[in-house]
Amino acid sequence: MNNFINRFFKEKEIDFKQWELTSKDGTNHIIDNKLVIDYLKKNPEQGKQAEPILRQIDFKNGDVNHFLKYIAQFIVDTY
Repeated sequence: MNNFINRFFKEKEIDFKQWELTSKDGTNHIIDNKLVIDYLKKNPEQGKQAEPILRQIDFKNGDVNHFLKYIAQFIVDTY
């Protein structure tokens, strides 16, 4: 379990977002940011890889949901 990931999403107020994404095989999926956050919490390696990017986004007051959508597409393409 990645303590940074847990703490980061506990402290941030992130608006709920839902995306309709298409996987490599052409299947449409609806995925939301809460599922992506749970994915990062339950997969320590991915959470560890996401940590420096989340730190940069936070430092620059960026929109975390843009990055979460990117991860959502990865999930859709991988599983």
